[in-house]
Parts: sequence; C-alpha cells; structure tokens
Amino acid sequence: MVSKSTNLQKIILPVLVLSLTAMIIYGLKNFKPEVKRRAQLPEPALQVETVVTELRDYQTLFPSRGLIRPKIESTLAAEVSGTVVAVSEHFRKGARFKEGDWLLTIDPRDYQAEVKLAQANLNQAKLAQEEEQAKSNQALRDWKRLAGTLQNASEPPDLVLRKPQLAAAEAELESAQAQLDKAKLNLERTQIRAPFDGFVLEQSADLGHYLSPGNSVAELAGNVLEVSLPISASWRSMLDWAALQDQSSGARNVALSSEHGQPGTVWSARIVRYSGTVDDQSRQIQLIAEVLPDVGSISQWPLLPGDYVTASIQGKVLSDVIILPRQALIDGSYVWKVVEQRLDKQAVDVVWRDQQVVVVRDGVISGDEINITPLGNVITGTKVEVIPSDQDRDGEDGSVDQNEAVTEVRTSDAQKVAL
Repeated sequence: MVSKSTNLQKIILPVLVLSLTAMIIYGLKNFKPEVKRRAQLPEPALQVETVVTELRDYQTLFPSRGLIRPKIESTLAAEVSGTVVAVSEHFRKGARFKEGDWLLTIDPRDYQAEVKLAQANLNQAKLAQEEEQAKSNQALRDWKRLAGTLQNASEPPDLVLRKPQLAAAEAELESAQAQLDKAKLNLERTQIRAPFDGFVLEQSADLGHYLSPGNSVAELAGNVLEVSLPISASWRSMLDWAALQDQSSGARNVALSSEHGQPGTVWSARIVRYSGTVDDQSRQIQLIAEVLPDVGSISQWPLLPGDYVTASIQGKVLSDVIILPRQALIDGSYVWKVVEQRLDKQAVDVVWRDQQVVVVRDGVISGDEINITPLGNVITGTKVEVIPSDQDRDGEDGSVDQNEAVTEVRTSDAQKVAL
C-alpha cells in the first residue's frame, strides 16, 4: 500500500512542475507589457553665419605709428662778432622764411673799415708788383744790349732779372687779395640769412645782443617733414623694395592720419629710406617716410613737428587670394567649411593677416561656404543652420554685399582710404 502511493507521487509531481512551467511561459508570452516607441527627435543644428569665398587681389597694408619730425634741424650761429642792430620779421619764433631771406644784421661798420683797409693794401701791392715787373723788364733789356757786344754771352741770372724781388711782390699781391676777400666775406657775414626753406623753432638773439663767433642765434627747422615708422622685421618679404626706392615715380605709398585733423583727413607720404639694422629688443625695422607737401587735405591745421600720426603703409598686392574675416580663422591655420549643412574642419595656407581680415591662398577654393560665427567645442560633422549675416541684410538694402564688405575692413581710418 505504501509503495503504490509513493509511485503515484513520483508521477504526479513532475507533471505538476511541467504544467506550471508551461503556464508561466504561456503567460509571459501572451500577456507581456506592450512597449510604446517614442517619436524620433530631429538632430539639433547650430545657427551660424557664413561667407562665400571668391578669388580676388588684395592690397596689403601695414599699420604703424610715429612722431612727425623736420627732415632738417640746425642751429644758426654767428660767424663774426658784433652787436645785433636789425632783425627781420621772419626772425621770430614760428616765422617762416625762404632760402636766402635776410634774418638779422650784426653791426657792419668795423668790417666795412676792414674792407677799405684791405682794398688800400691791395692797391699798394699792385703798385709794388708793377714796379718790380718794370724793373725786371728793364734789366732784361739792359742784359740783351750788353750781350750784343759780347761773344758767347750766356742767359742772364735770376738776380740780374730781379726774379726773386718780382716773386716777393707777386706774393704780397696775392696776400693782399686774400685779405680783401676775407674782409668782404666777414662783411657779408654780418647779414645772417636763411640757409634753407623753413621756420624758426627757437630764437636766441635779438636787438642789442652782442654776439661772438659760434654763438647760437636760433634753432631752425626745414619745411620738409618726416616720420619714422616701425614695422615688424618679419614683414620685409611683403614690401616691394624696388617700388619704395624708386623716387622718380612719385609714388604715394603711405597714408597718415592724426587725431588733431578733421575726421577722415589723410596726408600722403612716401618711403624714402629705411634703417640699416633690426632693433635687438623689438625686432623691428624703421621705415622713414617723407610727408608730401602738395597733398594738404582739407584740415584746418597742417601736420606739425611733434604730431603723433597713425600710418598705413602699402605693401605688395597679393593676386588670386581669398579674403576672410579674422573670426573665420580657428587654431591659427584652420577654418570651418560648411558642406551640406555640416561642419568640415579645413586647413588653410595663411599668407597675410591683420586685426580684421585673414588672406589665404590654399585649402579653400572659390565658392566655398566658410563659417564666420565663433563656435565652442564642436567636431567635424556637426549639423548647422545658415542664417543671413549682417552683410547679407545690408546687400538686400542696396548696400555692399558680404564679400565686398570683407575687403573694405581696415584697422584704422587711414587704412580705409584708397592710396
């Protein structure tokens, strides 16, 4: 009896386990929770502004600053002594004069007397020389008459012909002439005249002043103005040295502006020379520009010595290059190119850059769309949405288009002027 119940349990228990397992599997399969799929979100896109590249020529301009100085500065000094007895209206601080204009007069009476005395000495020397010449001629005639009565007569000796006495008389004549020339020169020096076109910086003599030779009379400056303009020595390759040194062409390769002039006022200048060395500390070279007097602009005041000016210096013209805003450049030599609304990091060959623009030759081609919006940490392939730029909106109003606006960017008012 016991064995039958035990066998029955061995049969029923596995059947129950298998049945329960099948029921669980069936329930999980047919009564599992339904999964609801969310709608796929669109990929986010960054809003950026772009420019379309175009091959152009670009005039490089080097910014610089400097102080206006006269090309000629000199100290006018007295060459003879005496009291100042007359002063010209041109001999005042700030007064302008032409070369040869009379400035002041030193009392000439002593020097007039010296001229008369020297003239008298010259007359006496001429008379003495003429007398010696007459005696020499008479001695020669006497010798010839005597020689006619003698056979084998020789040439007369110098002492017979009074040649030493004649030479001494001629030397006295030359000395007297030199003394007269010197006396006339000293008399001429009592009239102090302007050595060049210019103006008086400082006046140090006036009526009644007693002057000795070498005493300063005034500090003078020439009308021609210059400015020393430092530029980086690394820019030398971008300068057209042949054009800068060609003075016959009349080139105006520098534009100057000053805060003292009217807004938009520009003076033209020309590079005339440059320093022969590179500064050890700043690694710069100095370009010396001469301000051209025939271009005075409409400013109420002309440029004056001591004026601080901003300069824009013409360099070489870069042909067939692409001009981009400075903000388009990333990491020094890359740009973000937009291709099918996605960013592509592109290496470029930068041939010129300043504070506003960057000029590239290789890496992008005409017609490429380049991002000009500052971006954070983005990667290649990031989706973007191009929005109209300020230049595009200006173009719709009939103003300059986007690319034209880029080429007109300069670092100062002076650089905006077409030289």
